[in-house]
Amino acid sequence: MAPRPSPATISAAVRRLSSASSLSSHLHHTRPSPSKSSSHQPEPISSPHSNPNPNLHLPYSRSSYVPSNSVLASLSSNPSIFHAHKLFDEMLHRNIPLNTLGFGLYISKRAKQERDMSRFLQTLDEIKKRNQSINGSIVAFLIINSLCKLGRKDEAWKLLEGLRNIDFKPDFISYRIVSEEFRLANQFEEERKILKQKRKLSVAPRERDYKEFIYLLINEKRFKEAKEIGEAIIDGNFPIEENLLNALIGFISDFDFVSAMNFCKYMVKIGKIPSVKSLSNLCRNLCKEDKLDELCEILGVILEKNHLINVYYYRVSVSFLCKGGKVREAYKIIKNMRREKIEVEIFLYNCLMRALCKNDLLRPAKKLWDEMFINGCKPNLQTYNIMIKKFSENKEGKEAKGLFVKMLEKGVFPDNYTYLFLIEVFCRENNLNEAIWALNNAIEQDIKLGNVVLNYLVFSLCKEGKFEEVFGVISGIDSNTKSLESHCSAIWNRGGRVEEVVYSSRTMVEENRING
Repeated sequence: MAPRPSPATISAAVRRLSSASSLSSHLHHTRPSPSKSSSHQPEPISSPHSNPNPNLHLPYSRSSYVPSNSVLASLSSNPSIFHAHKLFDEMLHRNIPLNTLGFGLYISKRAKQERDMSRFLQTLDEIKKRNQSINGSIVAFLIINSLCKLGRKDEAWKLLEGLRNIDFKPDFISYRIVSEEFRLANQFEEERKILKQKRKLSVAPRERDYKEFIYLLINEKRFKEAKEIGEAIIDGNFPIEENLLNALIGFISDFDFVSAMNFCKYMVKIGKIPSVKSLSNLCRNLCKEDKLDELCEILGVILEKNHLINVYYYRVSVSFLCKGGKVREAYKIIKNMRREKIEVEIFLYNCLMRALCKNDLLRPAKKLWDEMFINGCKPNLQTYNIMIKKFSENKEGKEAKGLFVKMLEKGVFPDNYTYLFLIEVFCRENNLNEAIWALNNAIEQDIKLGNVVLNYLVFSLCKEGKFEEVFGVISGIDSNTKSLESHCSAIWNRGGRVEEVVYSSRTMVEENRING
C-alpha cells in the first residue's frame, strides 16, 4: 500500500495551492462567485495540456493540474479526509481542473459522509459541467461501490437514477453491485427490479476506459482501489484484458494474496494463464507469508492447463515448492513431466536436490541422483556441489571424495566452493593428507584457484590451533602458490601473536571469496 502523506507534505501541498483565505468545507459553497465588475464567468479549460485561446489567461499553472489531482487522490485514500476537503476547496477556488482520479476517489469517500443526496447530486452536476473530461461512469461506480460497502444499498439504488439524470451514466457494473447487495440480503424482488432497470436504462461498460483508469491507479500506487474495480469486473464476468489481469496479480499479491489468487483462477477459467513474472511474484509472496497450502493450490490450478504452459512455468512451480519445503509436491511435478514426455532439465533436479539436502533427506537425494542418470540427465557443477556440501556437513569425507573423483572423470571442473567443502570436511575429520590432496588438485587445475584453496586450508587449520601444520603445508608447496606464505611468516617472524596469524588468514580467505 502507498505510504500515508506526512503532515508536512500535506501542508506544503495546500500552501502551494492557497493564495486566499480559508474556504468553507461544504461543497455547495466552494464555487467562486462572479466578479462585481462583470457577470461573465471564466470558461472552464477542457484540457490542461493546451490553451485554445492564447489571449486567455489560465487561472492555474499547467504543472499544477496532474500533481494536484494525485495529491487529492492520495489524501482521499487515507483515513483522515480533512486535508482532502481543504485541498478540494482550493482547487475549485483556483479553477484547477479535476480529473477522474482525483475527483473520483475524493467524492466516493465524501459520499460516505453525505446524508443529503439531493445536495450531493447538485454538487456532482456542477463539478461535471465544469470538468467535462471526468468519466461519469467510473465516478458513478466509485460512489455506488463506496455506499454498498457501508451497507447503504437502498441509498445506492436511489442514487443510480439521480446519477443517470445528471449524465453520469451508471453502467452495468454499478447496477450489478447494487443488485448483488440485495441478493445477498435475500431481497430477491428488489434484485429483480434492479436487473430490469439495468437492461432497460443502463449502458455497457467501456473496457478501454476501465483499463486506463486501473493502470492509472496502479501507477499512483492506489492498489486497493485498483483491486476493487478489478474484482467488480471479474465478478460480473465483464471483459478485461489479459495484460491488465497480469498487472493486478503482480502488484496486488504484495498485500492481498487472496485477491491475487482469485484473479489467477479467473484467468484460468476464461482459458488464459498468468504470465511467468506475475505468477513468480504471487508465489514469492505466498512463500514469504508461509501460505504453502495456497501455493500448492494455485500451482495445481495453473499446471492443469499443461497445453498452455512452457518450461518456465515448471521452473517457477518446482523452485518455489522447494523453497517452501514442499519437496513431495515438487517431485510429483517432475514425475508428471516425465509421464507427459516433457524433458526435465537439470535446473529442476538441482532445485529438488537442494531442498532434499536442506531438509536432511539424504537418502531420497541419493535416490534422485541415481534417477537422474537413469533418465539421461547429466548433473552439472551445481549438482555436484549440492551433494558434496551435504556430505561435508555430515562429516562424510569418503563420500565427498568419491563424488569429487567421479566429477573429474565426467569432465566437470570443480570451482572454489567444491574445494572449500572438501577442505572443510577433511579438516573436521583431522585428515590433513586428504586436505593436501585436495589442495594439490586445485593447484594443478589453476594457480589462482590453488591460492584460494590454500588460504582456506590455512584458515581452517589455524582455527583448530594447528599452527605447525600451517607452516608445514606452506613450506611443502610450489613457490608459485606462496602468496600467503610470506604474509603469515612476516607476522610470525616479527613476534606476532597467534591471533594475528588467524585473523590475517581469515581476512585473506574472505577477500579471495569476494574477489573470486
